[in-house]
Amino acid sequence: MNALLVQIRNIIIFFALLGGLIAIGYSAIVQANHTKTTTEMSAVAIEPPVFRPKPGQASIDRAIAMFGIEVPAVAHYPQFDATIEDRGRTIRSVSDKKANVIIGSAAFESWAILGSTLAHELEVHCQQSFLMIQILDMVGLQGTHIAERQAYNYEIDNAKRFGLRDYEVSNINETKYYYYSSKSNHGIQERIDIFAEKILFKN
Repeated sequence: MNALLVQIRNIIIFFALLGGLIAIGYSAIVQANHTKTTTEMSAVAIEPPVFRPKPGQASIDRAIAMFGIEVPAVAHYPQFDATIEDRGRTIRSVSDKKANVIIGSAAFESWAILGSTLAHELEVHCQQSFLMIQILDMVGLQGTHIAERQAYNYEIDNAKRFGLRDYEVSNINETKYYYYSSKSNHGIQERIDIFAEKILFKN
C-alpha cells in the first residue's frame, strides 16, 4: 500500500511539474513586459500626504488612485480587514479563478506603506503562479519564501514611487530577511531567486 501511495504521489508531482514547465515559456515573455512597465512606474516619484491614512476602505481606494495601482483581472478588489496582523495577504488556491486581497491595519502606518503594501499584493503576489509556488515548496525549494522575497524586493525597488522613507525601506528589508531568509547560502539563494523571477509570474 505504501509503495502504491508513493507512486501516486510521484505521478501527481510529475504532471504538476509538466504543467508548470509548459507555462514557463509564456511566463518569461509576460515577465519581460511586466518588468518594463514596473520599472517605468518606479521612476515616478509621488509625494504622499503628510497625515496618516485612517484605517478603512476609503483609504485603500484613495491609495490605489494616488499611486496608479491597477487591480488585475485575476484578483478581487482589495478589502480592509482589521482582524489580520499582517500588512496584507493574498489568498488563492490553485482552483480559485481570482485571488482575494485583504489589507490589515498595520498597512496604514503611512500613505507610502499603504501604497507599497497594495503593490506588494496586487502587482506581485496576484501576478505570481500559485501552482509554481506550490511545486517549488513540494520539491523543497522554498517557493513561498521566494515569492515573498520577490514581493519585498519589489517594494524596495519602488521606494521612490511610493515615497518610502529610509527607515521604512530598512524595516521592509529587515522583515524580508528575518522571516524569509533562505536556508541556502547567499550565492545559491540569489541564483534561485533569479530563476524564480522567470517562472513565478504568470499573468
